[in-house]
Amino acid sequence: MSNATRPAAPITALDADGEEFTLDFGFPTVAARPARAADETTADDARVAREGRSAEFRAAWHEEHGTAAKPRR
Repeated sequence: MSNATRPAAPITALDADGEEFTLDFGFPTVAARPARAADETTADDARVAREGRSAEFRAAWHEEHGTAAKPRR
């Protein structure tokens, strides 16, 4: 019997307390849930989000290093 046709044996593992438990990945349950439609993102939305993350990163970096941020054009 090949591995593809044989039912998978339950996978057991030990938790942090040393107790044995069975890993249940729940693939049928996950597949049965309806998919949520993704929000549409335009190129402009992506650019604005990217610029916002960059500005936050720059501000945090300058604050951490105690330097004054140069004004952006």
